[in-house]
Amino acid sequence: NGSFARPEPAASDETPNSSTDLNGFNSVSFIGALRVQNELKVDDGNGNLIAVDGKGIKVGVIDTGVDYTHAMFGGEGTEEAFRRNDPATVEEGTFPTAKVVGGVDLVGKTFNSASPNFADHLPKQDADPLDDGSHGTHVAGTIAGVGDGVETYSGVAPSADLYAIKVFGADGSTGDAIIIRALEYAADPNGDLTLEDQLDLVNLSLGSSFGIPHILYSEAMKNLVNAGTLALCS
Repeated sequence: NGSFARPEPAASDETPNSSTDLNGFNSVSFIGALRVQNELKVDDGNGNLIAVDGKGIKVGVIDTGVDYTHAMFGGEGTEEAFRRNDPATVEEGTFPTAKVVGGVDLVGKTFNSASPNFADHLPKQDADPLDDGSHGTHVAGTIAGVGDGVETYSGVAPSADLYAIKVFGADGSTGDAIIIRALEYAADPNGDLTLEDQLDLVNLSLGSSFGIPHILYSEAMKNLVNAGTLALCS
């Protein structure tokens, strides 16, 4: 199996602006998404015009997990809430949230593909996709976070539902088999072997040394797309 390194949080590419209008000057407005949210309307099939803001869309974030305790995702929004959360156990009332409506940890707390201990090479799936690497949370916020308009701003599709699909261990490693399992989850989140609940799209922010192709998961991704889930590699 090939291996991947966990991506690091991206530095802001925005041009510095002295304005305090956070909702007017941010990356979402810069790319035109804010204008789309506010001005573009589409027919919902029943003669009703609705905003294009992600409503009704299910997005899977294949990454380091998502910090669903964050206020942008319907959580308590405190450092204490994050620190008291065991990433291997879903504490009552913490997950899912109104925004992060589903997800799974496909690797577990001890997974480490580079460990000299072979037992650490074996992924141990659990139901808690809490982010312990920060990158998945960054990506999820960009996609569909809901900001407060003061310290944070909303993502490109703030009404979309998020699914946190955690594929990186605490050491920052993963592999082809785990990525394929994530794509399988996206096709059938509840595992009932039907596609009725498949996700509309998934985002994969993955990288490998020198751009080496990973044929196994590339094939799986093609199959997922052919089945109806759009895959976005960023």
